[in-house]
Amino acid sequence: MAQSPAFGFKLPMKSLLFLFIGMFMLSSSLTFGQIAHDISFTIRNFGINVDGNFDSSIVDGTLNLSTLQNTQLRVSIPVNSINTDNETRDEHLLEEEYFHASKYPNIQFESTSLREIAERAYELRGNLTIKGVTKAVVIKMYSESTSNTTRMVGELEINRRDYGVGGRSLVMSKNVTISITLEIPKA
Repeated sequence: MAQSPAFGFKLPMKSLLFLFIGMFMLSSSLTFGQIAHDISFTIRNFGINVDGNFDSSIVDGTLNLSTLQNTQLRVSIPVNSINTDNETRDEHLLEEEYFHASKYPNIQFESTSLREIAERAYELRGNLTIKGVTKAVVIKMYSESTSNTTRMVGELEINRRDYGVGGRSLVMSKNVTISITLEIPKA
């Protein structure tokens, strides 16, 4: 991350959210119990990758890889849980130009479908809402099984400008990559 001479702090990945955004979605409490998860993001700022995550997120719904048509996931990510390892930047990202947390406190995702596209490869489709803007998104997910869990790993790239996050900055990439990992306990 580059130090901003104008503001005296490292500039954030404003777009982070997005993903959040989508963030993905999958986070913490599905109908089959608690699942371990991680939602993180990366954006280039001043030519350097800036990484972050959300320290809090809630996921509810159902997910069963044997009956994909019954999948329903709802994700809510409190914007104020953004964490880029820089408190000043994190606070700046909550302001109106970025996530406008006082008006839009949560990033939301609601699935519309999950389909298998190859062995252990899936497309999770849904609607991602950031800063009051809702867009249809597709998350490519891959699964691997252990004796106790199924791990789902996926990535989504969004354009932060589509959601009105971060203005027209020329030093910050418009693309944000959101990474999602879910550990789903086997029944």
